[in-house]
Amino acid sequence: MSLPNDTCQINFVSRQEIDTSKYDGCIDNAKNSLIYGFSWYLDGVCEDWACLILNDYEAVCPLPLRRKYILTYVFLPPWVQQLGVFYTKPITEEIFQLFLKRIPKNIRFIDIFLNAQNNFPTNRSTVRINYIKNLKSVDPFSAGYSKGRKSAVNQAIKNGLYCKNLDHSEDLIELHRRFYTKGQLRSERELKKLTELVEVLKTKDKVDVLGVYDRDKNLIGGAVFTKHHNRVTYLFSVQSAEGRKKQALSFLIDYALHFYGQKFEIFDFEGSMNNEIASFFKSFGVEEEHYFHYRSSYTQLFQEIVKTK
Repeated sequence: MSLPNDTCQINFVSRQEIDTSKYDGCIDNAKNSLIYGFSWYLDGVCEDWACLILNDYEAVCPLPLRRKYILTYVFLPPWVQQLGVFYTKPITEEIFQLFLKRIPKNIRFIDIFLNAQNNFPTNRSTVRINYIKNLKSVDPFSAGYSKGRKSAVNQAIKNGLYCKNLDHSEDLIELHRRFYTKGQLRSERELKKLTELVEVLKTKDKVDVLGVYDRDKNLIGGAVFTKHHNRVTYLFSVQSAEGRKKQALSFLIDYALHFYGQKFEIFDFEGSMNNEIASFFKSFGVEEEHYFHYRSSYTQLFQEIVKTK
């Protein structure tokens, strides 16, 4: 049953004023719960954020905030794919629109990825594609792997690759620095945020860091996986030049699909809109999940910045 429109009071609340227990309770119990929404997750990737709250935390919409000159705007933080409105009872499109209208006027620009259950298009939103896989029917020879992906996994096995858990993410991040070029390379600020986020996730038992090794015990790839309810998310991955030759990431994802299939239902590939990466993900027999990118005009932001100079 959806929440009735006439019982909706939506308030904008700063981070300092949020009742963290009630807020995290809403995220945890939300019908569209995602790990990115938790207060401790957002605290790790944002300098500041606020929230739109429906009634007594029946639904919440976190808003990552930045400031430039005298302007405040909603931005896309690193390591967060989807936010938007999280709800314990389904909401109507009218309530969703009320959330957007309650964003204060002093927030001059909005740039946010909504979650897949906020399926309410507007004239300011564009569709993005995520890829997910049902983990309850995973067999590399019958679960939709492409012929080329089956071959890559078999090649990796013949190369003697194996996976093991890592205590931290620093070794993977160092591989990223060494083997990824401009355009692929994450900023040092983002990598620092990831390192700190992984440490927080470890205290919640919400993360695994897996490394891929060759026969000579060299680390040639790996990934960070977050865990929440029935969903595992492929948050960050890396491979060396040798790892690319030996199909490290094909091996790792195949390993992860089988490993997590014992306890979870959904494997979330986290994108991608990049054609090459999307093709790689599709080769594992995935399903498309659509979500919206909502943003106001960049021209508006530029005009406001000019006014402050």
